Amino acid sequence: LYVGGSGSADLARLTVAGNSAVGEGGGIAIESGGSVGLADSTVRDNSAGMSGGGILNAGYTVTFERLNVTGNTAVTDGG
Repeated sequence: LYVGGSGSADLARLTVAGNSAVGEGGGIAIESGGSVGLADSTVRDNSAGMSGGGILNAGYTVTFERLNVTGNTAVTDGG
């Protein structure tokens, strides 16, 4: 799941599972200039060839509420 652009995004009740990326952000890649909220969701069993196996946040404002993150892997940083 790619979240980009300059607006804000609020996401809820998602299951992001079994995804992969050659580079970064196997499950969710957040490269948004606005704020991102993620609630009541699961991010599991994703992988990345570089960093951010489950979630990659490129330094933006992110709020997580009741988030289950498990079983994600990355070759360099942030499984």
